[in-house]
Amino acid sequence: MLSAIGTLSAQTIVPGYYITNTNDRMETKIKIPRSVFVAEDLGKLLLKVELIDTANESTKMKPGDIKAFGFVLHNKSYSYISKPTGTDKNLKFLQPLVQGNNTSLYFFETLDQNGRHQGSFYTFEKAGGTYSYLSTGLLRLQKVKEQLTDFYKSYSGIDSLINTKFQNRVDLQKDLIDIANEVNLR
Repeated sequence: MLSAIGTLSAQTIVPGYYITNTNDRMETKIKIPRSVFVAEDLGKLLLKVELIDTANESTKMKPGDIKAFGFVLHNKSYSYISKPTGTDKNLKFLQPLVQGNNTSLYFFETLDQNGRHQGSFYTFEKAGGTYSYLSTGLLRLQKVKEQLTDFYKSYSGIDSLINTKFQNRVDLQKDLIDIANEVNLR
């Protein structure tokens, strides 16, 4: 029993970086959060990240304390950027799906304690810092179309593309990425 508890408490620490609010890139180590049932619980990075400096001192940073951070875990690169969700003042660490000159799309997913999907949340940002927020929980696909058509109304013809998308929930993230990429081509 003790060996199982010892195994549960072991932490994963990986090399990474963070970007300060003055745009300096700092090399660091990042402690990957865990849950009882999930070995590495990246969903916990939504609200804070624990950075380990060269003296092995740890500092917890919240969105707004730093602009961004990133790391490699199991040969996969992860990056998180401090962006608003729901309101302009409600900052979270989000994963970028699309970053472009006209628009960017950020994402986070909530999981239950067993690692099962609970919901997806998206933040859309236009050049100049205008935001739109989307939660996929109980949202109707028609509402997604209306929200994005209104948000991107200044981009000629984008409404036609939006009307061809969102036929089912399975392709929702792909459709959102397609639209953001198209806006960036204009």
